Amino acid sequence: WARDVDSFENLKELAGSAFDPERHRLGVDVAFALVPRPDATPPSPLRDWLEPDRDRPLVGLNVNGDVWVDQKRGNTFGLTIDYRSTLERLLRRMLDESDARIMLVPHVIGHGHNASDGDASRALIDAVRAPADRVQVAPDPVGAAEAKWLIAQCDWFMGTRMHATIAALSTKVPCATIAYSLKARGVFDSVGQSSHVANA
Repeated sequence: WARDVDSFENLKELAGSAFDPERHRLGVDVAFALVPRPDATPPSPLRDWLEPDRDRPLVGLNVNGDVWVDQKRGNTFGLTIDYRSTLERLLRRMLDESDARIMLVPHVIGHGHNASDGDASRALIDAVRAPADRVQVAPDPVGAAEAKWLIAQCDWFMGTRMHATIAALSTKVPCATIAYSLKARGVFDSVGQSSHVANA
């Protein structure tokens, strides 16, 4: 199964003469159908930030822990941008040019390993010296449904993890992505949003 037209075309090319339309199929990522489940106990100050009648916009930002550390260990993704400095500039600009509160949402959880979005998010906050009354890292969600609920509370979302952006796209949250692989364009194009893909 491929989740978008671009991936399906890649599948056909890779399969070559072994391509079988009865066996090789085009579908949609199942994360689009995941039902968000409220996180019952978001900590303060996030609890107030998530209120429907909040007084300021809430921006969600997902930092991909793999990409955050990758350029320091050899740039295996082949990016031409400096991912860290790009996110630092983006966060500073949001702080300087808006009154939005910014919630960093880990999507691959855990601490002390290279893929940890939470560790990368905290490193971004430290690098920018972001004030706690404007920027918070969401706690590691209980599961994917709770993470999707958190993202669905945002007024705008930018992520690098594919499933973090699918959580936004499938809950009608305006969304952009910094793409580190071919998969992002196809998924965003499947919902008419390919112009919101920044190719890293």
